[in-house]
Amino acid sequence: MENFELRQYQKEALDKLDQELKIKQNVLFVAATGAGKTVTICRMINTYYKETDRRFLILVNKQELIMQFHADLMRKTSIPERELTICCAGLKSKYVDGRVTIATVQSFVGMMDNYPGADLVILDEVHGVTVDGEYGKVLDYLKSKKPYMRILGCTATPYRLGHGLIYGCLLYTSPSPRDRTRPRMPSSA
Repeated sequence: MENFELRQYQKEALDKLDQELKIKQNVLFVAATGAGKTVTICRMINTYYKETDRRFLILVNKQELIMQFHADLMRKTSIPERELTICCAGLKSKYVDGRVTIATVQSFVGMMDNYPGADLVILDEVHGVTVDGEYGKVLDYLKSKKPYMRILGCTATPYRLGHGLIYGCLLYTSPSPRDRTRPRMPSSA
């Protein structure tokens, strides 16, 4: 594990995410491009992995994001490699038996009957998720296995044109890469 220190705004985001995930089923994590969402999420998973017996599913929309998450989980956490599984046809890997599974939604749909369920599902690039497609099918199935699972949506763009905020109330916004002096906490009105 590479020894590194989160930036202050990442630590604050991590604390806020932890607080919100304790009381809410759906949490939205918004941070500017380049602010370190992946690293922050990996640190959160590492903490939960060490302290609990929870299972984690990271759903992404392309294999490059699988490789990014896998590299960060390997380098920046203490999670054993045998506990990290990848489900991605493009990477010729369709395993879903680790405590931490990173998957493209397209490949996971075909394997979800073999998946034991997740306590926390992370939806990366959640601004592109629609509930009437494959993501909706997967989330409905996972909720049937673990009704109290948590969903953490991550994005740099929390709004859709013509629709507004993508889901829930905005819980945390990291500073933009140009202004990382203090986090902005929006009101939950």
